[in-house]
Amino acid sequence: MHPEEIEEVRTEEETTPTGNRYGFDYYEELEDLYQMDYLPGETRPQKIKRVITAILEKEQPIHTEYLSRKMAPFLGYEKATAKVKDYIHDILKNQMRNQVEYKSEFCWLKTMQEIRVRIPHPESYQPPRPIQYIATEEIAKAMLCIASQSYGIYPTELKAVTTKEFGFTRMGDNIQVAMYKAYNYLLDNNKIKEVEGKVTVIQE
Repeated sequence: MHPEEIEEVRTEEETTPTGNRYGFDYYEELEDLYQMDYLPGETRPQKIKRVITAILEKEQPIHTEYLSRKMAPFLGYEKATAKVKDYIHDILKNQMRNQVEYKSEFCWLKTMQEIRVRIPHPESYQPPRPIQYIATEEIAKAMLCIASQSYGIYPTELKAVTTKEFGFTRMGDNIQVAMYKAYNYLLDNNKIKEVEGKVTVIQE
């Protein structure tokens, strides 16, 4: 992803760590990724698939472009070139098709029980994940949790609170689109409804 394509939320003035009143997980990346040694008898393709699996176990669901950026050094590239993206796409769609679910440019292991909402750690100075790298399902789950603890919340307020929880202090165009998709996802899946203009969680 080119810098100009990333939501303009990466400066300290525009982002802020949130508290954790909703009990969300803190976002963590796989550490020591590039220090993973070969296992006895392991081939390069086997190691690449093992590394991808390790990343998914820690960071799923993950955007395939972000995964490609992480895997680029293993393939001898500094950046996620078109060749790298095509290679990772081939692995996910073909070689790992029985292990990996692939939907809307995001992927996760089929063994994943449920999506976790992950927010920036309050002591982290790293910018939050670009909104393009957060799956609609993850945003929607955050919205649902917030709505369930916020009686009489309006849709615009729900989107604003969700935005803040993910570490953003303002809603640029990309964030507005992401919140709109997540909110409609909840409506379409009968998770919420609007009563007199306010959001109500539908009890299962």
